[in-house]
Amino acid sequence: MMGYRFSSNTINDIAFADAMNGYVFGNSGFMGKTIDGGTTWSLMSVTNGRKINEIAVPDVNTIYGACDSSRIVMSKDGGATWTEFEAGLGTTNQFIAIDFINTQYGMATGSNGNIMKTVNGGANWTLVNLPTTTLAWDIDVIDTSFAFICGTGETIFRTTDGGTTWVQQFGAGGLGSYGISFVDRNVGIASGTSGNTYYTTNSGETWTPSTIMPDNTVWSTAMVKGPNGTVAFAACASGYVYTSNDGGVTWKEEPRQTINTFNDMFALDAGTAWFAGNSGTMVKFTDPSAVPVELISFNGVVEGNSVILSFTVANAINNAGFAVERTKAGTEKWEEVSFIRGEGVCALCNYEYIDKDLLPGSYRYRLLQRDYDGTITTYPLFQTMTVGVITDYALYQNYPNPFNPSTVIRFTLPVEGPVNLSIFNSLGEQVAVLINGTMEAGAHEISFEPKQLSSGTYFYKLVSGNFSMTRKLVLMR
Repeated sequence: MMGYRFSSNTINDIAFADAMNGYVFGNSGFMGKTIDGGTTWSLMSVTNGRKINEIAVPDVNTIYGACDSSRIVMSKDGGATWTEFEAGLGTTNQFIAIDFINTQYGMATGSNGNIMKTVNGGANWTLVNLPTTTLAWDIDVIDTSFAFICGTGETIFRTTDGGTTWVQQFGAGGLGSYGISFVDRNVGIASGTSGNTYYTTNSGETWTPSTIMPDNTVWSTAMVKGPNGTVAFAACASGYVYTSNDGGVTWKEEPRQTINTFNDMFALDAGTAWFAGNSGTMVKFTDPSAVPVELISFNGVVEGNSVILSFTVANAINNAGFAVERTKAGTEKWEEVSFIRGEGVCALCNYEYIDKDLLPGSYRYRLLQRDYDGTITTYPLFQTMTVGVITDYALYQNYPNPFNPSTVIRFTLPVEGPVNLSIFNSLGEQVAVLINGTMEAGAHEISFEPKQLSSGTYFYKLVSGNFSMTRKLVLMR
């Protein structure tokens, strides 16, 4: 595990939209944001200085926050601006937990059994209260029908009709269950005071007890599917972290990194989880047993001027995604043409990428796999693809245009021969020579970065054999 801290503010909740984009929130409008997987964090704030108890982040830009004074805050631009909904339940009521399955459908829970539901991204909210005044500490919305809530008295409630009715499934009578998490409608866990933890495999019809460490309060929990079964995490008081590889039946204490209490946690996948709490403490957990993603196959076909790449991977539990790199055949200058987001966890997954609008020529492709912890694996398999047959000279429009600071000029040669590619100003004066020599037949490109030229209109001219062509480019400083 690795510790992070960018502020001394108490962190009430942490959540990620994907492996790179995450948020933390706390009291008095405190907010932090990362766009590089937690390596760096920027300090931001929430409108009106609201205390945010929990957040839901269904995508990179959309954030919902459960707040004090019976309010819910919403941002649709990554936290830059906020709108606020006031439920009219009184200033002493507060929303404790919130969960969304997408940008439109979600629920917020809080004091006195109050539950708010939206089906249109927060434009409208309706009350779908519990049958008791239980303080609902946490909620996991599975889909538009099923949701589970845990609260005071170690109570657990379930709805199967989108919140219209709620049925109490469990009540051990303790102080409270503070975290609940399901991987589907059937398999889940709930945890709370004194290390009391319960798991179910039948949608909560029965709950079986298991104990973490006696007298160690579990403030947050998460359950995710792994390639070898269901993995669970527990964030506890005094900086303790526990993991389970059997769906919450047994638990293992992980090496302790801090004495500060963890208030919340977020699992990216079976091998990566974040824990956050008092004094700005953040800890990233990475399972050392995470195995590298295995590349099973890598194939390509040519259709017109496009190359369609397909590949299959197996045993992924820490997979952020794949970089597709391309180079012209005969060179070793690789460039990333796309990044394909991974599934995180999968036993066998298929992916596809289409490289479009290619010039005639031969290209090589390779894959680089990136883990959530930053590890990069370059696979030794290559695909060499030939697109079209070059029969004519051509000089293409540079891209981008207008440009600053650089642009790319592409051209084709049907035969080997002398080539001159030069830049001229509007007076016809030559200001740069990009190529002057013999080149082989094929598709070519060159980057032009005019550091000494001022803004204005210029012309680039290609001469080879009896072929000559000129195009215009615009430099904007």
